[in-house]
Amino acid sequence: MKRACLFLMLFALVGASNPTLLRAQISSSAFDPNCYQPRIGVPGEIDTIYGSYSGQQLGGNQFSPGPGPNGYNRVFFTGYVNNLNGSDILVGGPGFNLQNLDPPKSSLKLSPGMYTGHFHSSKFNDILFTTGLIPQIYWADSNGNFDSSRRTVLRYRTRPGPPNNAFNYDIFSPYIGYLTSDSVSDIVLCCRTKMQGGLDSLFVVHYTGGAALYKPGDTVLNDDAAYFPYDHNRSYLNRNGGSGDLRSTGRSDYVATDLYGNVFHFKNDPPFDLSQFARAMYEDTLIASWQNPEVFSDSNGGGGRVTILPVLHRLGKNSTADLDMSWVRTDSPNRNYSENIFAGGPNFGSKRLTARDTTFCLRSPGYYDPMWFISWGGGLTPCGDMTGTGNPVFLSGGSAPGSDYSFFYVMGEATDPSVDMYLGDGINPDTLTANNNNLGDIIGGDPSFVADGSKGSNVGTIRIVHGSTKIPVRLNPRFAVVPPSVQSGDSLGIAPNPCSTHTVVTWESSCSGSVGVQLYDVMGRQVFHERRPTTGALESFSLDLPKLPNGEYFLVLLQEPCVQHGRLLIQQ
Repeated sequence: MKRACLFLMLFALVGASNPTLLRAQISSSAFDPNCYQPRIGVPGEIDTIYGSYSGQQLGGNQFSPGPGPNGYNRVFFTGYVNNLNGSDILVGGPGFNLQNLDPPKSSLKLSPGMYTGHFHSSKFNDILFTTGLIPQIYWADSNGNFDSSRRTVLRYRTRPGPPNNAFNYDIFSPYIGYLTSDSVSDIVLCCRTKMQGGLDSLFVVHYTGGAALYKPGDTVLNDDAAYFPYDHNRSYLNRNGGSGDLRSTGRSDYVATDLYGNVFHFKNDPPFDLSQFARAMYEDTLIASWQNPEVFSDSNGGGGRVTILPVLHRLGKNSTADLDMSWVRTDSPNRNYSENIFAGGPNFGSKRLTARDTTFCLRSPGYYDPMWFISWGGGLTPCGDMTGTGNPVFLSGGSAPGSDYSFFYVMGEATDPSVDMYLGDGINPDTLTANNNNLGDIIGGDPSFVADGSKGSNVGTIRIVHGSTKIPVRLNPRFAVVPPSVQSGDSLGIAPNPCSTHTVVTWESSCSGSVGVQLYDVMGRQVFHERRPTTGALESFSLDLPKLPNGEYFLVLLQEPCVQHGRLLIQQ
């Protein structure tokens, strides 16, 4: 009875308001009606620093080696403040200020073909360079920092090819994972060799992580190698491959493609055997092109040209990786471009997959709206938790003459085909915490973009796009685990609960317009309020609160004439 009187008092305290309808910034069926479009130069949306003199080259190559000593992610830039012989290290954290940078330096010069792994200790991320014919490892010191002098050169015991046969070779995506140990990563380099006559062969080498590999200033030879000469019955790999824990085993499997659209899967079950790995790259077919005519055949019945990029990410909230196949038809309109996502799990790889087994298909915006005539695809780029709800955000984008576009999708429980955040410019992001809230931020650069929007040489920009609660998180009942209280429509889902200053609210909006978010203590005093947009459907949003005394509070969502409420416990 007392609780009922308390809620009557709370509702009486909540004043009337006029809900503000949120208008979509872009009118297109490819976009969520509440699509968020952050603006350059608006604090808290997009921060930008531009180059101002010759040789500065802001926003050149960039690479994230993982967290630094302060626990926040770092991004290495080549080309900041005339440092063309090394890199500048931008370290995230609450004190990060893009407008007042004095970054520490590193003699490490960035290049394509860089990968991280725990090659000598589970505590540190080391960096593998595969650019050129001689791969190298740069070792992290006790503070997680790098120096060009602290490296090991990887050499081959076996020449990659038969004697007296002219050849050249290139290294495609290496296989990095716990293969012979549960604490340090091994390396398998996959080399596609070009023999006389232009025929491809496969050469793979294996380096065991740990003490045998950790030899700064020295050279290490591979432990094992396998060579498979050209055979017209075998289709050899191209550059595209990726690894991840697809089967919830705690170990990373490897997936790669060949030149004909087939996809191969190596199951990392101990003990590791390099010959079995190499054999899997042409025998253990996960996806066969001939079984997917809707993807690989053109309208005349011939073979369509398809670029396949396998990328393994944790697209949901669990630790199991999912397989993202970017099927890009290079001979057809944009509406045929797609990201096909196959959910990982204990039974992954137990049977061949086809396009019909796709857990979710994310298509180009041009598929829904022909106004977006763009080159789209190439895999999803992870951008972290930009919404604070635990649902990861991914980027996919493309370009058209004179324009660049970046399309962001909230995945996990909010996986749907609509663009949730949009930038009118292209960005190649890394995650970096750039302020003191619970939302992830991304940082990227363009070495040729200047303040007036023109293209020039030796100038550029670094840009930070901040996470925001304005990004719509419209939950998809197909993927979301909805609290029973929300399913019944009479309450809110609040987790974690108890919390300190951050929690996530799950609810279903039954009225239109924005919503007033209000928090009351047990005496009926309002201690927090904000107004925020809604998706008009089942959704989640991040709730960041001031530091409040421990105790019981009541959360009220007012969306006239609809009111929903829930109990929240604060524990500091």
